[in-house]
Amino acid sequence: MLSGSGHNFTPLPEILFGRSYLEIKHAATAGGDEEGGGSGAGPGQSTSSTIDFCLRFNTTGALISWARRHVDGAGGTPLRVVTVPEASRWAAGNLAVGLKQVRYDWVFGTDYEGELFSNVQGGEMEGDPCDTCMDERESARVGVEWESADASVIDRELLSDRRQPILFYDDITLYEDELHDHGMVLLNAKIRVMPTCWFVLLRYFLRVDRVLIRVEDTRYFHRLGQEWVGKERSRKELTFAQLGKAGLPMETSEYRDVSKVAMMLECAGTPATVVHSRLVLSGAPS
Repeated sequence: MLSGSGHNFTPLPEILFGRSYLEIKHAATAGGDEEGGGSGAGPGQSTSSTIDFCLRFNTTGALISWARRHVDGAGGTPLRVVTVPEASRWAAGNLAVGLKQVRYDWVFGTDYEGELFSNVQGGEMEGDPCDTCMDERESARVGVEWESADASVIDRELLSDRRQPILFYDDITLYEDELHDHGMVLLNAKIRVMPTCWFVLLRYFLRVDRVLIRVEDTRYFHRLGQEWVGKERSRKELTFAQLGKAGLPMETSEYRDVSKVAMMLECAGTPATVVHSRLVLSGAPS
């Protein structure tokens, strides 16, 4: 990114859905029942019991996570700026007329996994669900900790069981951008509720034409009646040169369908980096 003197601004994604959100609430009721929350399509059902935990996804939190990567020592993944072939030539011409180059993640990469709250009395979350409480995250997470686990946290056999009807489904886009006609970036959350479980996929998809494709997924899974919630974080990135070596198409037009591209990357070359963890629900036996 180039900036002239007296102008200090950071562009945001071209398309923002600032009023979109997804919430999953687990209510610690006296009878052990569980109650779900809502999505951007409507408010979640209220409950008079204590909320054991609330998992929230929104645009504000994702963008704060992206912005923090520009600050040294702020935590998270260090900022690595992706460049296109035209960048050096374009920058050289603009630097010659007095503009200065600044560090800027123009592909809007984010470590965002959602926000976790615990021990909410009265069954109601305070504030706007489209806002974020990331600065208060540590105090909100008292008594709620993710622990290391194995791949069994996601029951893929159950999720692929076509005999299980889908009771609720939503696809919630948080932001997207065409990257100045150099590709596309998309961050969205999908939720599926079945009679026996619920599943959430938060996906960051990046395609920089002729440079690379990146897919970062955070999956959450809970089987109703189970004592924990599973989380799986995965990251896969391939350059277009690597795609060609794997026998995959080199034309960017082949990489527009996000779900299809994610499956293509699964079958190509280097395995994804995957981390599994689980959250034991309050009151569950240790």
